[in-house]
Amino acid sequence: MSILPRLAISGAVTLGATLTLSACSSGPHYSETLTSAAAEHVAAQSEGSQTPLTFPHGEGTGAPIPDWTSLLVVCPYADTSNVEEPYASALSTVDTARTDAYQWLVFTDETDAELIIVKRVDIDLCENSDAIPIYTPDTTMTAEHLGNMWIMRRA
Repeated sequence: MSILPRLAISGAVTLGATLTLSACSSGPHYSETLTSAAAEHVAAQSEGSQTPLTFPHGEGTGAPIPDWTSLLVVCPYADTSNVEEPYASALSTVDTARTDAYQWLVFTDETDAELIIVKRVDIDLCENSDAIPIYTPDTTMTAEHLGNMWIMRRA
């Protein structure tokens, strides 16, 4: 099992490679949109903005279901055996114990579910957790830039 470094190092935002199991699109991958949203949020906060950070939603965000209504984040080592549909079918081939380098995001509009895999060295939604949280488009988050990684937590 590898341990991800948590060193606070100043530097530029890195938009790393991300794997996807959903249909290809011509726009940005969701991880790029999420990274950009976090960076913009932190910059705006430093200028006094009180606008909350939420998960990007809608056309052009790179989400496999643009108008998703819920987002399930599956962290490494999480037990997915009790996950309900429509999430369960999207996770049928996921082995969370295989690596701690990825987190699995399942987007749903309550009927369809689409899975993408995001490298935790780019964006970490699973800091010290084997949980399976569900988010909605209006869930507020916090973001912290550590090295080349964004750590995001529920606000």
